[in-house]
Amino acid sequence: MTMNQHIIISKRFTIKIMAGILFCLFTVLPEAHTFAGPALFEQSTLTISLSDPDSAADDLIAKAQSLDGYFTYLADQSVTFRIPSSKSAGFLAYCETKGIVLEKQFETTGFDEQLDQKRTSLKAKQEILDRYLAVLKNAKKKTIVSVERAVQEVTSDIETLKGSITYMEHELAFAKIIVQFQFKDRTAPVYSGTSSFPWLNTMNLQTMIEDFNDEK
Repeated sequence: MTMNQHIIISKRFTIKIMAGILFCLFTVLPEAHTFAGPALFEQSTLTISLSDPDSAADDLIAKAQSLDGYFTYLADQSVTFRIPSSKSAGFLAYCETKGIVLEKQFETTGFDEQLDQKRTSLKAKQEILDRYLAVLKNAKKKTIVSVERAVQEVTSDIETLKGSITYMEHELAFAKIIVQFQFKDRTAPVYSGTSSFPWLNTMNLQTMIEDFNDEK
């Protein structure tokens, strides 16, 4: 490889990693959100019986939006919401007013350990990146390519960790609420002329009614 080819390849590596390096330098550690008590992801499932699921779904979506929440899934028989954790209890209570509650489930998942590990790893990776960048400034031509590759790998790791931390903090900040609908038919029963009590069907009710009216 000639000296000119080496310089061209080195410049290409530098261009490729500069965007990632700048990203890591100018988007520092994600701001660590503080949570009251343990870092818990909350998920609730509510099953309600009601006569108009479509209207209820529209109403709940509007309510969620008024609480700075949103829906992620919408079907004929269920809607999945993401509601700010501090407002999830109030939203669930509102959901319960839409019909008869048939079933209610609540579960939590702890993120404390995972979140701490990722934040620790991110800090360590950024310290390694700082050292690599310091070496890169004074690197000789024979080693500059290998240093740039190492910088590129660390930069990729940092971006992945930041994405994971952002995702987990969003999961903690927004509770997941699944509302399932069961249709409740309010149509009046159709008169068939027969009774659900067999013994009544053996009697001539029409004659009995006529005799009763005659006695009046």
